[in-house]
Amino acid sequence: MDHFSICYIIRLMLKNNWFFVFILLFFIPLFGCKEHEIREYTINSEESLFIQAKRMNGIELNYQPKNWIAFPEFNMRSLTILIADIPTRLFDLSVVRLEGPLTPMINHINRWRKQLELDEIGESSLGLNYRAPVKVHNKMCKFVDITKNSRRMLVVVYEKENETVFIKLLGRSDILDDQLKNFEKTIQSMVIHDT
Repeated sequence: MDHFSICYIIRLMLKNNWFFVFILLFFIPLFGCKEHEIREYTINSEESLFIQAKRMNGIELNYQPKNWIAFPEFNMRSLTILIADIPTRLFDLSVVRLEGPLTPMINHINRWRKQLELDEIGESSLGLNYRAPVKVHNKMCKFVDITKNSRRMLVVVYEKENETVFIKLLGRSDILDDQLKNFEKTIQSMVIHDT
């Protein structure tokens, strides 16, 4: 059991829900999730409800490609978009909103490079990771493109006065190549409202 599960059980005990605690303690070991099942999942296009996201957590989508499924807030994400029948490790689009002005881009790029198991770079090499800027909500935004072998990450950085929004697409290079036009149309259709 992880730290969160133990804390949750202790909290239930403190509330005198002994029967419920007993049920949890009995069933968690029998039916607990495996790490692999938590990190990767696939949405079946025939079985899933297609969620046409118009506005979620201040992010308004005015274009959503066929089989792209949007989900509302989860952890730090304001929005997650997946493609039906494609596992998350192959295509995962997230929108994260952070308060405050943008910290130096070199810090973000090196963090993203680390996610792809690439070495850090210095300021002089920063431009090698950029694509042509892209327009989001009437503002030109930085567009980062990082690739290692078959894995690729695209990140659009939308800066507001007191907030930075990161629109990140991570997945397998060939799938991202196929979906690049849909990604660009989707982010160009976004309206980012104040929260």
